[in-house]
Amino acid sequence: LSETLLSSEFIVLILFVILYYYVMMSGEL
Repeated sequence: LSETLLSSEFIVLILFVILYYYVMMSGEL
């Protein structure tokens, strides 16, 4: 349980970072 929870949180963190960079690159306000 601990390993799967940690990996899922890590995947969510990576997704947020990718989304942040994608927004910054695509639409610079």
